[in-house]
Amino acid sequence: MATLSEMRTASLQLANREVAAGVQDEDKFVTNAEVDRWVNMAIKELVSLLTRHGIHWTEEVFEVDASTDLDDGTVYLPADVWSVITVHGVEDDGNSWRLARHDVRYRPNTEYGAPASTYRVYKVTTASAVPATLGSFTRLELAPVPSSATYEVRYVPVPATLADDGD
Repeated sequence: MATLSEMRTASLQLANREVAAGVQDEDKFVTNAEVDRWVNMAIKELVSLLTRHGIHWTEEVFEVDASTDLDDGTVYLPADVWSVITVHGVEDDGNSWRLARHDVRYRPNTEYGAPASTYRVYKVTTASAVPATLGSFTRLELAPVPSSATYEVRYVPVPATLADDGD
């Protein structure tokens, strides 16, 4: 992968801003900070497109214990969640099942105590509703609301922001 400096140089060459090899035009109509921001935005857009089509090269696992972590069937996800790939329920004997996403055409089963069979991911829009220690506005809702079992949330983490020229 190219470094931030190499991507910036290639962008400047493409914009015809270099007058000689490695020497930038002095009347900058676009600053290096703006180019860096665009590069980081493009990387995040690429990760979004790849994830949407099932192509991802890294994933993390976040475990949810239904007996202790859930608040009325929901839990805050870690702040580094970019996109949820799958959610699996895991039984004590190691067997697991994959949960389906909620179908928006139907109201999810809201009974309590049964193992979860569907999930949805949503954003909390009120900042005051989010505990300050979390830093995340994303919640995972399981339905029906389970009383026990462990659930594994597999997700793509937020792409790292390139800040230094060597990144």
